[in-house]
Amino acid sequence: MTDLIPPRPNAAGYKAQDWDPESYIWSGRLVIIGKGDKCTIKFEEPNGEIFAQCPVEPNAVEPVIDSSRYFVIKIKNGDRHALVGMGFTDRSDAFDFNATLQDQQNYVKNKKQSELARQQHDNQPKIDYSLKSGQTIHIPFNKASPTTNTPPAGKPSFGQPAAGASSGGGFLLSPPPPSGTKSRPPAQQQQQPQQQQSNNNNNNPFGTNDFGSSTSFF
Repeated sequence: MTDLIPPRPNAAGYKAQDWDPESYIWSGRLVIIGKGDKCTIKFEEPNGEIFAQCPVEPNAVEPVIDSSRYFVIKIKNGDRHALVGMGFTDRSDAFDFNATLQDQQNYVKNKKQSELARQQHDNQPKIDYSLKSGQTIHIPFNKASPTTNTPPAGKPSFGQPAAGASSGGGFLLSPPPPSGTKSRPPAQQQQQPQQQQSNNNNNNPFGTNDFGSSTSFF
């Protein structure tokens, strides 16, 4: 709805509490139409006729300082204009209205910045990187040294037997251990620590988990 509002009380802004809610002059549908950098707020009658419209320009829409549902709109009709108060019944509609206008303002701002950056780029002096008559470019190429398949000293090449190996196939056995080495302990002595560890694990009913600590149950 739109209201006839009193003049601005002070430099802080308009207040919706100063408006008489019973003196509204129109109630209907609001439509925002945007195309490029142009945007217009239209107030439509139920039959589709335009009651008033507000071209979105700087300072064309001003929110009040005491409510998020009310705004001051600058409507135009040719060369004439007037300031009217506008309010939404639902707060979510007022939020969508304000967000739509902000998106339009950001679009226009970004478009102007892009055009300014393009103009600055076009105004920069052009640099000619083409070769002049008689100029040449020399690009050196390092020749790689030829590779050989000669194996390092002491290592046999692939497909050839090692030095001292028989050519008749088979495997080479390692020499027996010297006489001073200790013989391996009997199998029973090796199994005792394993059996003792197994018995210790059997004494814990929960075992050990993957986190390295005992699991607690509550």
